[in-house]
Amino acid sequence: MLSDEHLAILPAYLKDSDSLYLTITDLEGNYTYVNDFFARKFSYIYENFIGTPFSQSVYQGDVELCNQTACFCITNPTKNKTIDIRKPDKEGEDFVWTRWQFSAFLDKQGNILGILCIGSDVTERYKANTKLLDYAKKIDLVIDNITDGFFVLDNQFRFVRINPIVKHTLKASEHEILGKNIFDVVPQSIVVGCKEPFEEAIATNESAHFDLEAYEWGRWFSVNAYPSPTGLSVLFQDRTELIITLEKVRLQNEKFREITHLQSHKVRQPVASILGLLSLIKQEKMNKEVSELFLLLEISALKLDDVVHQIVKIATEEEMLSKKL
Repeated sequence: MLSDEHLAILPAYLKDSDSLYLTITDLEGNYTYVNDFFARKFSYIYENFIGTPFSQSVYQGDVELCNQTACFCITNPTKNKTIDIRKPDKEGEDFVWTRWQFSAFLDKQGNILGILCIGSDVTERYKANTKLLDYAKKIDLVIDNITDGFFVLDNQFRFVRINPIVKHTLKASEHEILGKNIFDVVPQSIVVGCKEPFEEAIATNESAHFDLEAYEWGRWFSVNAYPSPTGLSVLFQDRTELIITLEKVRLQNEKFREITHLQSHKVRQPVASILGLLSLIKQEKMNKEVSELFLLLEISALKLDDVVHQIVKIATEEEMLSKKL
């Protein structure tokens, strides 16, 4: 226990504080003083802390850290050191997180009497930081698993965050990309396509949406850039396969139009002429044998005309379906 002489050395605002803990341990690690605020807060550990070892009021995993910090203060009596220490909570199911500043407790002659510790409860701050870190990890997990490319640029257009799609697209490691200016690591066609929209997005604080062709890679991309006070968050999607598919559909539509035109004008016109001639010939008298041959010819011409109609109809329907797709 501290003598009145040594107790008088302690500042009154610490002894009487309702927000800061104040403890002193001797060089063997036993409490020689605790202020009322500390005693009330941790009364479920000891009714009277004086003479008890500090190690019994600290999570066992942090005892060695406390000993190391005390040794530092003893060998460096003019310096202090701050550490976070866990203490068991009242229910014994969780921790009370505390932050402490350790320093050597000296008498008026400069002799070391023990270790003086000034602490505060940082449990809520720790829990909030833990939740924030958990939330950040979840965001990172989502970003790393989305199928689109995602990256964050600072206001100087330097990479500060990328997902695996970016590394795959640039064929470079995270170490080779982070911190680099985007316009120094992408092909010139992307520089030309992105520089103005990115600069305008930051200048106007409005998002930018555009498509571009990276002809050096033979790829097409759609890009969405969203400004923030610290830079740009960018999502991009490789649309190469879609562009190729649409081009195939366009060429197919052209073929359908050619087929439709061919059947409508190049094939059906002669068929229509044949049917017209047959209609005129029917008006002439014919013997039975010729009449039977004529009938077969007329039936074949009508079937051919029907086939042409069906081909034109199917080609037209396929073209319309392709346009919808």
